[in-house]
Amino acid sequence: MRRLCLAAVLSTLACADEIPEDVSAQMEAARAGQRVDTAAPDISDLLSAAPPGGHTDWIGDIRSGLDTVPVLAAVDRGEALHAVQELYSRRFEPLRQFYGVGGAIDAGAAVAQAIEGAGTQLQQLMRHLASNTADSAVIDTAVASTRAALAGIENATRAAGLAPNAPRDLPPPIS
Repeated sequence: MRRLCLAAVLSTLACADEIPEDVSAQMEAARAGQRVDTAAPDISDLLSAAPPGGHTDWIGDIRSGLDTVPVLAAVDRGEALHAVQELYSRRFEPLRQFYGVGGAIDAGAAVAQAIEGAGTQLQQLMRHLASNTADSAVIDTAVASTRAALAGIENATRAAGLAPNAPRDLPPPIS
């Protein structure tokens, strides 16, 4: 029986280099379709999908949501994790898509770095909430670190001269 299995494996390996032409063409077409477009996202598309307000509103929403996390985590860790995931996807992601690394608007390296730092802190908070070993002190520290990172974004956007309601109040693109 082992010899038969070994023969089947060797036969399969021997034929592995022989990919039929039509399959090879399909593989190349699929590979070409998966190439990533490195162009910045379209601002009008992002604005239509963005939450109301501008970046200061989104940061304020995240901060308000973080207020409930320690209490919620003490009662239901899963609900707290879900709340932070919602904040991340509905408020932080627009920040990242507009002003983060490779975002639609170049507000400067300091803003992009501050956003990356806040993203790291939010992800760390989510990891702690997902862990059964993180106690309330660890979660409180992660929330405080996330708040500090959000303040870093606010400072960086202010220094970059972004209006509080940006990106909504940016001049329309020149056609």
